[in-house]
Amino acid sequence: AVDDAIAAATTVVVNLNVRPNYTIDLLRDPSDTVLVGSSVLTQFPGYAKFEIEATSEAQKVDALSQHSIPVTKTAPAVPVPFIVEGRMAAYVIGSDNTVDMNVGVANETHATSADTIGESVFLHLDEVLDIFAESDDGSSIEVAATDTLADCVDDTYFDFAIDARDLADIQIYINGVNVLPASVFNVELATGPLKLLVHLEKTTGTATGELRVSKLALRTMDVAA
Repeated sequence: AVDDAIAAATTVVVNLNVRPNYTIDLLRDPSDTVLVGSSVLTQFPGYAKFEIEATSEAQKVDALSQHSIPVTKTAPAVPVPFIVEGRMAAYVIGSDNTVDMNVGVANETHATSADTIGESVFLHLDEVLDIFAESDDGSSIEVAATDTLADCVDDTYFDFAIDARDLADIQIYINGVNVLPASVFNVELATGPLKLLVHLEKTTGTATGELRVSKLALRTMDVAA
């Protein structure tokens, strides 16, 4: 769209075949990675591969964008509505609920568990092919990982979007379908800033995991297309 529009609008101007101007792009822009244990991150043309290996030990592999956006309402900062667009595929999903995969936005990473990150909106995978969604504002509102009722397919990419134009009512889309529209994912009270994050982890055991991410990008509503 040339301009932002509410869902109830009857008309909106759209420029077809024009790529969005992404404020942050994890595969394009600088990011930070810290590996724990035998985990591996490999960059290929067009995608990044995150792997948890079979060694029985605590492992973690992540990628956290260096660039960020403000979300706090504390003056003089102004919160920036945003949309995250991504594409990923689970090639090895793990077993026994051992390997956790989280993709989305967060104010930081964590050495052992993405669940302890204070402020975040994630799509979450573990053990099964069910896709979960969760959020935490770091204050009083936490939405625990909830089954979106959308499933991924082994070795097959799926598209997703996190629509945070309303920070108090974030909507999640998977392959173009609004999932859990009644769930109030919320980061309105977060202090931020928020960054793009991919985070895989396990605490112990020989389970493995492999996630491929071909897109994780964020665009803001106050940046001209």
